[in-house]
Amino acid sequence: MIFWNIKLLKQRLMGEGLSQKHLFVYIFINIILYDFVLAGNYILPSEDLNIKIYDHVASIASFITISLGTYFIYRVNGGSEGKQFAERFFSIYFVVGMRFLVLFILILMPFFFGFWVAEEDALISTWFEVIILAIVQGWLVIFYWRMIVHVKEVASSTPA
Repeated sequence: MIFWNIKLLKQRLMGEGLSQKHLFVYIFINIILYDFVLAGNYILPSEDLNIKIYDHVASIASFITISLGTYFIYRVNGGSEGKQFAERFFSIYFVVGMRFLVLFILILMPFFFGFWVAEEDALISTWFEVIILAIVQGWLVIFYWRMIVHVKEVASSTPA
């Protein structure tokens, strides 16, 4: 299983591909991580559970980005004529996700930490929340763009 080296992963995908065991591990870890993030939304305490309009907008934008991103990945992989879509999607998703997670922690966590330790009056800022949601949405768009680039490279380099 490859956690970081996207070049090695792409070489394997262009060559012999992934075994079903490796594919299962990528899928399993992705599902577990996804469930962990979703569960975190309900586990973390929150004083304000009111859903705001920009929360709905962010949810719809994320849904559209993920849906279109996945569709474009499918298309650059060759669509219905493509090969090894699941292997390519989940393994590249995992490696690119690991890289984005590290960048997210290094770049944005100090920003969020400052927000969490701020005085309570500072937590009321609607604009701050909107900016955070916009940053996360931009992050998601860039993530899917990188996925499209890597899957396209693997698909175009793989013999028919």
